[in-house]
Amino acid sequence: MTSIESYDKGNSVKKQIFEWSEKLPVLQDETTDFQSINRPVVYLVPHTHYEAIWVFTKEDYFYINIELILKQVVDLIKGHKEYKFTIEQTFLLEHIECNYPKLFADITNFIKQGRIEIAGGQYLLCDVMLPHGEVLIREISEGKTYIKNKFD
Repeated sequence: MTSIESYDKGNSVKKQIFEWSEKLPVLQDETTDFQSINRPVVYLVPHTHYEAIWVFTKEDYFYINIELILKQVVDLIKGHKEYKFTIEQTFLLEHIECNYPKLFADITNFIKQGRIEIAGGQYLLCDVMLPHGEVLIREISEGKTYIKNKFD
C-alpha cells in the first residue's frame, strides 16, 4: 500500500474529483453555434503533471496519476464526447504501457482520436534551472521518439 493509499483510505480524493467534475457545467454540445456568440470562447483542457519524486514517492505519484486521475479521465472521455485531456510526459505513459495494458490501449485510442493530447512530450520534465542543456535535449528527444513509435 502506498502512503497516499493510506492517507486516502476512504477514497475521499477520488470522491472529491468526481464531485468537482459533476459540478462543472457542460458548456458545449453538438448544437452550440459559437460563431453566433459575440464574445470570446474559452476552452479549459485539464491535464496532469507527473512528479517523479517531490512530496511523495515515485509509487505514490504513479498511484495518484493512474488510479485517481487517468482511469477517471478515460471514464469521462467514454461518457462525454466533448471531454478532452492533456498529458505532458511520456515516462508516465511508458509505465502505463508496461503495467496497465488495457488502460494504455484506451489512452492510445483517445490520443489517435485527438481526445487526449500529449503537450510538450518530454520523457520526464526536469527542473530547467539545474541540468545541463544536454539533459533537456535528451529528455525532449527520448519523449518525442516514444510518441512517434507508439502513437504515429
